[in-house]
Amino acid sequence: MAEAIYQQFKRMGLNPNVYTYNLMLKVFCKKGDTKKADDVLTEMEKAGVKANEYTNGTIIEGLCSLQKTDLAYEILKQLRENNDPVDNFSYDMVVHGFCNENKLSEAEAVLLDIENQGLTPGEYSFGALIHAYCKRGNIQKAFCLESDMLSKGVKTNCFIVSSILQCIFSRGTFTDVLSQFKTYRDMGVFLDEVCYNIMINAMCKLGRGEAALELLEEMKHKNLVPDLIHYSTVINGYCLEGKLLDALNVYKEMKHKGIQPDLITYNILAGGFARKGLAKETLSFLDYMKTQGLTPDVATHNKIIEGFCLAGNVREAENYFKSLEEKHPDNYSAMINGYCEARHTLVALNLFVNLYKHGMFLKQTCWKLLSCLCIEGQVESAFDLFETLLVSEDYNCIKMYSKLMSALCNSGDIKKARWLFDNWINKGLKPDAIMYTIMINGFCKSNLMSEAWELLRAMKGNGILPDVVTFTVLLDGCLKSISMYSRSRPNIYLCEKATEFESEMSELQLKPDVACYTVLIDKRCKMNDIKDAIKLFKEMMDNGLQPDNVTYTALLSGCYRVHDVDTAETLFDAMTAQGLQPDQITRSLKSKLEHGILKAKKLQFTH
Repeated sequence: MAEAIYQQFKRMGLNPNVYTYNLMLKVFCKKGDTKKADDVLTEMEKAGVKANEYTNGTIIEGLCSLQKTDLAYEILKQLRENNDPVDNFSYDMVVHGFCNENKLSEAEAVLLDIENQGLTPGEYSFGALIHAYCKRGNIQKAFCLESDMLSKGVKTNCFIVSSILQCIFSRGTFTDVLSQFKTYRDMGVFLDEVCYNIMINAMCKLGRGEAALELLEEMKHKNLVPDLIHYSTVINGYCLEGKLLDALNVYKEMKHKGIQPDLITYNILAGGFARKGLAKETLSFLDYMKTQGLTPDVATHNKIIEGFCLAGNVREAENYFKSLEEKHPDNYSAMINGYCEARHTLVALNLFVNLYKHGMFLKQTCWKLLSCLCIEGQVESAFDLFETLLVSEDYNCIKMYSKLMSALCNSGDIKKARWLFDNWINKGLKPDAIMYTIMINGFCKSNLMSEAWELLRAMKGNGILPDVVTFTVLLDGCLKSISMYSRSRPNIYLCEKATEFESEMSELQLKPDVACYTVLIDKRCKMNDIKDAIKLFKEMMDNGLQPDNVTYTALLSGCYRVHDVDTAETLFDAMTAQGLQPDQITRSLKSKLEHGILKAKKLQFTH
């Protein structure tokens, strides 16, 4: 329509102005028709119409939408050199374009360029980059960018907030979602329906259905309208908790408000009935679905099969599976997943192998099956399954490699673990920090410290920085090796290596977590340096970290070694006040120390 009017203008001999030309540029750029867009620019030049900021921004936006952001940025810089008008919008488009092309380093360079031009990057540029890092799962980088943004006086918005909340949620740290949501709410940031849905979902994952329902009410008070997704999320949360009646009540409320449930909602409820082991009611609900004009699909069947298995009603799941006239490969996957959930892992493996022999390779079930085999100590079966995957296709799942490597290391089969690690590298793939750490941990557990240190050097040589977990593993390995030597003459070289790792952590500005502090405290205790151990313990508490049973046990062991009964008594009191229950080792130490306290008091009395 716009193009037709434009052509009519020209036929009538009318001279378009800059706004008309800009409009046509926008139309052709959106269509991806670069030739016609170029023709418009040529016409503008011939007509003597000078381009303005909007013209230049439209050209840059068009190139970015065609994934030609490098060219768009070069044009932007050329325009700038020619003193042609360029506004923040053009920079925003370039940042967004680089993010869409997954060129995040280039996008960050543009942010710096914006500042060098005396401008402040806006929330659109920051938001695009934060969203891109969140999609990668790099929440630390996202937080750094957000902090930088806020320090420049740029306010956050619900798009940025939802990206961050979703990233945290996808990591499975649901309590962090809750605390971060509260932080934004306390800051007065407007939180939209998407933000609330992530929060509601996190509540449900934590088994807090009632709190999720309260959030729905909070939304209403803020004039936000809960939709089908919000209600379905709460229904799913109640079903996961086994609160089927509550789920049905929310379903009724939703219908009362005029929101029509879709197939996903009904599938959730069908799975809810099955998870309660209610076979007859599940089938009746399927009939009810049909009266509502919905036909059960593959996902419906999967929910029911897995639901019965989760309820421990494996036979009912098998009967339902057999009753299906047409079995989709996903239904077989659901049956295998169900067996795994019911801890019938070898039955799941047999079904997988039989299907594989008949030409059905269920790739999507492999991770679940492999994971369960590893957890249950069926490491040989897991390794055999993995070899099947390698034969079947070029299988490059780093999570699966890492899971099996970890299981092999834990079972003491360091050779097979190293074979897997080398197999990954031989494919031309790069191990990540987790994979390196698993292998280093395996070497440490097998007291192969030289191999662990060599792998650490290779890790750093390949540009992968060790994290807190890596250093914790190495420090723990050193300590365990030290303990194999005489307590009176600890291995000096191992002690020096442990100190070296501590220094390196400090240089990399890595803050110890609870596990790392525990290892560091244990090291001091084994060296009879109880004062430094207590100093670390206090530092840990000052940093907001709560010691666990293992931390207290390590420190109490140190107290026992140096006969520091007063500190031990204080630690026992602190442990009890924290609500921690002493384990067998701690109770044994307590008994020995109490004996020491009584003995000391007797000596004081006699003197």
